[in-house]
Amino acid sequence: MKQRIVRSPKPGNKLITKPSLEEVIGSTDRTDNTISPELSEPIDNDDQSYTESKLSEELEAIQLNPEVGLLPSKEFTCAIVKTERGYRIINFSQVAIAEGLINAIKSFPYFEKLDSEKLLHLLTDERTTSDLFEVKRGQLSKSIVLLPNFETITLSMMKRKRGKNEPADDKYYRIFRSIILKHVDEINQLNANDFENVTTFEEFCEKFFKKVGIISDEKLNILDALQHSKRAMKVLKEYYEFFCKKS
Repeated sequence: MKQRIVRSPKPGNKLITKPSLEEVIGSTDRTDNTISPELSEPIDNDDQSYTESKLSEELEAIQLNPEVGLLPSKEFTCAIVKTERGYRIINFSQVAIAEGLINAIKSFPYFEKLDSEKLLHLLTDERTTSDLFEVKRGQLSKSIVLLPNFETITLSMMKRKRGKNEPADDKYYRIFRSIILKHVDEINQLNANDFENVTTFEEFCEKFFKKVGIISDEKLNILDALQHSKRAMKVLKEYYEFFCKKS
């Protein structure tokens, strides 16, 4: 498929062409990037679904379970836990959690599975143009983050790959995540009834974009991301499965 959105790095410029949703969904093998595994998340003081004592008990149980084989909590910089209202970060360090990392974790709706693959190369540093997921170079250390599925990942593994030409999957996956982050509150309010009578993935996408307010240029951007990033497409299909394929 030759038709694609032309993106300019300058904010004032407009996108020129767009493929149809069917073309985007029908495209395959857009990238060759392989995704290797492994990270982290924020805590909301107003979230009463998880109390500090409950979190402590849960983490203690994890640490004492010999079958899990995890490092003691003092080895972790932070842990990400899942609550009824979404993912939260528990900080074990004296250093504040970077805003870019908090935003990265916020970009996961409560129903989406959070694993290491989805966090790889998502963070950027001050040398890039994106600041939503920016973490200062000094903070991109070997610090270890414990994920809800008991995987671990270091902040350095979450960093954008070095080199002038970033892999397309990573670049467009970050664009996809930034749009999801902007609309995550609306996404968290959706339920299966919002997609009643939806029978195909294409129908789901159209309704999903409309329901959460992904329109105009933003819709073009997310279609472009879906066209170039296998990870982005995989995530949106996970949303479809959650809302439309429940037994």
